[in-house]
Amino acid sequence: MILSRITIAVRDQNWLAVLVEFLIVLAGVVIGFQISAWNEDRAAAADYRDALAEVESQIRADIAEIDYQLGRIAEVRALAEEVFPALEACRTPDGGVAALNRLIVLLANDVVPTYETRGVSRLLGSERLRARADDAVLAALERYDAAMAEENSQLSVNFQLLWAEHVLHHPAMTANLDPQGEEAPFALGVPLGEACADRTFKRRLAVTHAFFVTFGLRMTDFRVQAEDALAAVTEAA
Repeated sequence: MILSRITIAVRDQNWLAVLVEFLIVLAGVVIGFQISAWNEDRAAAADYRDALAEVESQIRADIAEIDYQLGRIAEVRALAEEVFPALEACRTPDGGVAALNRLIVLLANDVVPTYETRGVSRLLGSERLRARADDAVLAALERYDAAMAEENSQLSVNFQLLWAEHVLHHPAMTANLDPQGEEAPFALGVPLGEACADRTFKRRLAVTHAFFVTFGLRMTDFRVQAEDALAAVTEAA
């Protein structure tokens, strides 16, 4: 219809009408571009909010995992304060073997968390999402991402180093592959007096305990990084 009107106006040499129709077409194109840009901006903003929400959820999950593991390590340390002096003196109070077996069970479990990287990597790896973030958020997430990569690497490497000297590999240990009730899946398989006299057993127990304490120190430090990143993300959300 507009093309028809322009054709008639040109034929009649009605240049004012041609100009008006041209301006109408131009305005329609400009408005169309504006609407398209507005819709794209809204979509990008929504994607950025979703990305921040995903990152926040994953950081909170990381912190919860750290707190869970630190709770287990705290129990390990408390039991070690009871068990190691008794082993060294080769005297245990009532329940001493139970405390040693409980310590062994805790040390047998995996204490290495795997921190979630998907959400942070997605946000930092997208130019479209990065363009929505301010410098403070990007800096906090980049620090967190680097620290998380370091932790995932170091915790895995250190656990592999631990495994060669793990107390579970000592001949004094026994494994119950079908535990029932309160029976421990791993426990001391020799009389306590024999374990007390075995320097290798006590060394391996001490090495395993030391690794767990070291893991706890790393996790405690990383938790600070996680809290900083979480604060930046929640403020930007």
